[in-house]
Amino acid sequence: MNFYYFGGVFHENSMETAPILEKNNFSGVMYTYDPTEGDMFTRVAREIKTDGKIKYLVAIRPYTISPQYLYTISQSISEIAPNRLQINVVPGYIKDHEKNIGGILGEVNDLSESLERSKYTIEFIKKLDEINNGIMATQTAEGKQLENTLDVYISTTNSYVFETVKKYKNKIILPYHIYKRGFWSDVLKDPSMMINLDIKDTEVMLAMTPIIRKTKEELEPLAKHAMRPVWKKGEVPVVVGDVEYFTYDSFHEFVQTLKEDNINHLLINAVPRSESEIIISFINQYVESQK
Repeated sequence: MNFYYFGGVFHENSMETAPILEKNNFSGVMYTYDPTEGDMFTRVAREIKTDGKIKYLVAIRPYTISPQYLYTISQSISEIAPNRLQINVVPGYIKDHEKNIGGILGEVNDLSESLERSKYTIEFIKKLDEINNGIMATQTAEGKQLENTLDVYISTTNSYVFETVKKYKNKIILPYHIYKRGFWSDVLKDPSMMINLDIKDTEVMLAMTPIIRKTKEELEPLAKHAMRPVWKKGEVPVVVGDVEYFTYDSFHEFVQTLKEDNINHLLINAVPRSESEIIISFINQYVESQK
């Protein structure tokens, strides 16, 4: 199993930086997108170590950048450290503090409805395939054959984006609550329709929020421990939808179940953030125990 940490940082002396996570047996770290937080690609280029192995997974909203420019970025970082940059294309959850930034040309932007952003993502996937085919058929002015350095995961939460993902054989990031219930439920077709989740032949990174303790007794008081942050006016605090509770033993069993479903990448979110130290320490011990 390849473990990824959700919400990496670039601050020194933090356990959530890529170098520290790599020392603790994580295979990758995801950096979320927020226009107020600066450009993660620039920070990756500054931090990435050529002798490291950990993957840098950078989330980007598709309507903020073109597939062509994503390729140029990945090409440049690949020259520094090959096969280390990954990109997460995510339609986005827009927080209130982002809404005044603007600066996006085109009909779809941060204020567009979720359905419109998903439709844009579908067109973006098609363009990624187009650029991939173009790269394979292109040589530089010096006669050098171009290499496809794009390594992309599509955040997928509904069946109509997934249909396009399957067609173009993309990798996906799948929320745990969808995996757990076993079907898609989306408004484009029929809100009452249960569309079975069929991820056969799809490379999946499962995104979840684990609460891990040694015993069941320690887990019992933590039913409302993982409260989702409130980012929008009108929201109320609730337990995050992708939470699951594990003892040390049940986590081992869960990972085995994922492997049987051909899921080999697990993206782990720490909620509340104080859980990060427990999670990072546990994953380090877990991976060591499997060697």
